[in-house]
Amino acid sequence: GGLDGAIIIPVSMSMRVFCGRFHPSLEDAFVARVVELSAQKKSFAIVAPSRRMAERLQRLLALERGLGLLGVRFHTFYSLALEVVESSGGLPADLVADGLFHDKIIDGVLAARPRAQVSTRGLASAYRSSIRDLVDCGLEPAAYREDFEGLLKEGAQKSRLLDVLEVQERYLRRLEEIGVLPPSGLTRLAAEAVEKGSCRVLERCGELLYYGFYDLTGAQADFFSAVAKAHPVSVFFPYVKGHPAYLFAERFYEQKLHAGGARPAHLGAVAPKAAALAFISASGAEDEAWAAAKEI
Repeated sequence: GGLDGAIIIPVSMSMRVFCGRFHPSLEDAFVARVVELSAQKKSFAIVAPSRRMAERLQRLLALERGLGLLGVRFHTFYSLALEVVESSGGLPADLVADGLFHDKIIDGVLAARPRAQVSTRGLASAYRSSIRDLVDCGLEPAAYREDFEGLLKEGAQKSRLLDVLEVQERYLRRLEEIGVLPPSGLTRLAAEAVEKGSCRVLERCGELLYYGFYDLTGAQADFFSAVAKAHPVSVFFPYVKGHPAYLFAERFYEQKLHAGGARPAHLGAVAPKAAALAFISASGAEDEAWAAAKEI
């Protein structure tokens, strides 16, 4: 069902996955699903990777397609996690999302080290970004030292990693001392609430429409997997199978979007592989120049 010329959304299992270009394939499929759910008077919520993307979807539905919808919630991953935690027993008082607060904690950690670094503008933010990635992927300093430290050869790279892990350990210890959750703590609490079945807000949502993300942190991926196992989900994923420009999304597609549902639907023609095009991974401008020179 749906709009004139729009694709028909098949009914399958708890997770439906639609892959294609943003425009027009994913947008048409997304609008068709919204129209279908609205016609069936079913409740649903929309989850986008950013507030900007959520606003784009609002404009698409209300202005460009002229749909009048009431009671539809637009979420980012963070706002959905916030609402899930609130609905499952209350928001913890020790949640501080402000980046400046966490930067100040890291500034204090750096200043307190025996080899104290001179704090420059952006240094704490750079450490926080790296620490957030380590926390989100579940890498703990103690586990690294016990299981993985011998895998890296001595040198500058290992020294930099050990330095970040030391700051991470001190930073998390300081958060624990003052009773504040790390930045990924809210998302992990939300995943646990969904897994325990103590989340009322998702029951009110009915189906969730995830649109436009192509990569998630470890904590976000766990949250998404928990929701997809417990509730009906439709995923509109920017990916064209066989097209080299979409290789960045292939890993998440292979690992996360085949579980618990029907085979992903590929919208539009599958693009042929370009025989003359090759992708080379490189780290930084020097490696790019080295790789290009070697290829030549």
